[in-house]
Amino acid sequence: LEAGLRADYWVRAMALCANSSAVTPAVVEAFFAGLQAHAERLAGNPNTYFSAKSNWGVMEFTGLYLLGWVLHRPDYVAQATACLKRQLATQLMGDGFQWEGSTMYHNEVLMSFLEVLRIAALWGDAPFTPAETEQIRGAALATLYSQTPAGHQPMTGDSDDTDVRDLLAQAALLLQDGTLKAGAFSELDYEGLWLFGTKGRDAYRSLPAKAPAAEIKTFPCAGQVFYRSAWGPDADWLHLRTGPLGGGHGHQDRLHLDLWLDGEEVLTDSGRYTYQDVPLRYQLKGAAAHNVPVINGREAVLSRDSWLYKALPPALGSTVTEVGDSFLLEGLHTGYAGAGMLLRRRVLAIRHTIFVICDEVLGPVPETLHQYFHFAENIALQTEGNRLNGQGKRTGFCMQAYAGGQPLPLQTEKTCLSRHYNQLSSASRAVICAPGSRAVTTILVRCGNGQPVHIAPQTVCNKAYHTTLTPQQGEGYLVEIGNQRQAIVLLHQDVGNDTDFNGFEGVYGLGQVMTCDLAQHPQAMTVLQW
Repeated sequence: LEAGLRADYWVRAMALCANSSAVTPAVVEAFFAGLQAHAERLAGNPNTYFSAKSNWGVMEFTGLYLLGWVLHRPDYVAQATACLKRQLATQLMGDGFQWEGSTMYHNEVLMSFLEVLRIAALWGDAPFTPAETEQIRGAALATLYSQTPAGHQPMTGDSDDTDVRDLLAQAALLLQDGTLKAGAFSELDYEGLWLFGTKGRDAYRSLPAKAPAAEIKTFPCAGQVFYRSAWGPDADWLHLRTGPLGGGHGHQDRLHLDLWLDGEEVLTDSGRYTYQDVPLRYQLKGAAAHNVPVINGREAVLSRDSWLYKALPPALGSTVTEVGDSFLLEGLHTGYAGAGMLLRRRVLAIRHTIFVICDEVLGPVPETLHQYFHFAENIALQTEGNRLNGQGKRTGFCMQAYAGGQPLPLQTEKTCLSRHYNQLSSASRAVICAPGSRAVTTILVRCGNGQPVHIAPQTVCNKAYHTTLTPQQGEGYLVEIGNQRQAIVLLHQDVGNDTDFNGFEGVYGLGQVMTCDLAQHPQAMTVLQW
């Protein structure tokens, strides 16, 4: 890995310094001798199968590809090209994401493939077929759609809070893709200018940016869903992760939820901090460092060491439904299947104002069901009875939690947050505990300027049979924001038998998840899950 990286960066550095008087013939001789030693090390790599599946391999053979051209060694070029093609086919999933479960290492792999394209253009080579180039474009689009309103990558798995607009600018230029430019800097940044020069600067300026639609974007192979309200710094952004744990860089973050409102981070991942085999490594990889539900206070997957897990229960992916200005995301968690339990999370978003997070155990009633919510440092929290109020610089919100129709306290505490490797700070999190309950429902409502919000649980009635549902069968909530009145129904079972036509406030429908704007006429339930 180090040899591959050094090969690339040494050549870049020498290209910038080649005309300096300090680069004497003796320096040149030593430089090329060093490059040859690196090339021999890379070409003799015995771990070819590890390299085929690891981000290490992409960076290693990017270095060998460059050295093959610089040292005039076609055999190195051919070897590196073959390995890079195999890595491209092996590591990038069908939706564009690199398999290891970390956005940062996905972007490292993308950066390496872009470097190969840049080098190939300099030497007049075409190492990839059109289909393979489209795979690289797919990886760049995954970076585009996953970036936050600040232009950064989410801290999924072992990832830092890093700006990716420079990377997208290079991808846009190399692939001549205006969609990628929409998420990049409007001008090449400092490094981009060094790499591509004035010719590249002019070509980038002439490339028109084409912002994609603001929509829900699903990545079924990676098990990730992203929603954004607009392409701009003031957008709302939501991310739900339901996919596989990935490689050693993956965290125990299934069903993790990130949220930005008004361009401001509200719910965040806790980061990574270190790779050392120390307690903090396991703490930040663990479920409680993420915005997830936890059964009986135990990890769904136990770590074997800093990199490996004792088991890899299969991921079940996610379901996405969008109706009008509301959408529903659902994911299932199999980490507790050995105890006869499945864990289901449903996230209902209504008019980008009301966010309902319902976590449900399918199976025996657990001793406890916890929810964790980690807040960004900029969010000030204040408890008011069983309500939690949050205020940032741009946005405000309130949260209330319920189990069995009864309110639950949201307890706040300080916890660790690591936005960059070897850097540690603190932030706040909310912990919700429901003893002896199969389901916990937390409602987050965006509100500002002192706007009053009232959230009240409601009894769900069946109009056809004139019965009422127990909280274990279904929950109802009335959310009032100023003059708005929103009805929400969540069933914990299929629709049928004598619990098939349900609702409250005189509005009924057939569906497991339903909502109705009670201020609108005529009134009817909108079904998001039948």
